[in-house]
Amino acid sequence: MKRLTLLSLVSLALCGVAVWTGGRLARASSRPVGNPATMHTVAPARPGEAAAAGAAQDDVYSLEQRRALAACDSSALWDWLKTSAHYSTVATDDVIRELLDRFGAEALSTALAIPEPEIRGLVTSKILRELAERDPAVALEILRLRRAELSLGAAYLVGNQLLETAGGKSADELIATYDVVHGQNLPPSPDRLDCPPGFDFRKALDHMAAAEGALPLMAPQLFREWGNAAPAAAAKWLADHAPERPWSVGTMDDPGDPVSGLISTIATSDRPERQEAYATLMQLPEEIRGEAWKSLNDSAGRRPLDSGMLEAATAMGERDGYLKNALLGTRFRDEPDPAWAQVPPEERAGLLAWEAAQWERETQEKAAPPVAEKIRAHWRARLEEQWRQLKK
Repeated sequence: MKRLTLLSLVSLALCGVAVWTGGRLARASSRPVGNPATMHTVAPARPGEAAAAGAAQDDVYSLEQRRALAACDSSALWDWLKTSAHYSTVATDDVIRELLDRFGAEALSTALAIPEPEIRGLVTSKILRELAERDPAVALEILRLRRAELSLGAAYLVGNQLLETAGGKSADELIATYDVVHGQNLPPSPDRLDCPPGFDFRKALDHMAAAEGALPLMAPQLFREWGNAAPAAAAKWLADHAPERPWSVGTMDDPGDPVSGLISTIATSDRPERQEAYATLMQLPEEIRGEAWKSLNDSAGRRPLDSGMLEAATAMGERDGYLKNALLGTRFRDEPDPAWAQVPPEERAGLLAWEAAQWERETQEKAAPPVAEKIRAHWRARLEEQWRQLKK
């Protein structure tokens, strides 16, 4: 490591100030000065004015920060990253953008030479993320050729970022990116995909299933998109590739249960073939369907009654279980749920009778404290009154 000269120390100090304070002097000087005791007499800003003023100040700050960094010596910027990158996300991102403007992908080699592992991993990850936004092809080539030099975390994050980007273009782009990510023994599991019209989901899933020898890790993300675009086709592919037993809970090596996710997606779709899709999913082994609806019914207790999910539950023979869980979920909501109007009064009465029997059985096994009795009584009275107000 080169010896710091007096000049480089001064440069580092000045650039450190620039990084930390960038345009804040300009921003601070633009603030109104007044007597704090009388500040409350100032007329409030119209809606949107405060946000617009804040955005304008942020623009000034960003411009001043970039100007300050542009005047810094490159070695000083690297020295600052080596000692201070973990203190400020915004400042670190700005410094990395400046260095990438100067050196492009070559900045990665310098970052990989940072001696402190934590700082090296942080800076490397940020450089790769920025490169993936600027030039995905370059970032993908780095991942293919230099994977051994990258930390697992950095490689994993940039791989999934590149998969998200590729998924927004075409199936062929996604497959090419997938082959690199999967070929480097990285689990391909982006947070989400935003696939364009005409995306060939079948081609992508067929390719991944052949590569992994099982349901692909990316199946849930692809089904979320395919289930919206073509519910019946997505259901058919899943039914044709389902194992005999349920998928395990999702892990780094297992995508988990894709059936519940696909059902939820189809339930929100406005495509006319929803019923065909539900009929196709009924071809899945009973144990797989049961596990999927167990997950969906657990969620029903935490959300208002959903018309789409009620349609799905009815089509797949799970209406009773879905409504029971949705009923129990009303305990935690004070506001009436108008969606219950689509459930016939006699069916609602049957659900209340079921709840009463459940409560009696539970209290026979273990007496409920008086406060629980009062809470339940209040909930029942409130719910029954709300239901009486529903249109028959």
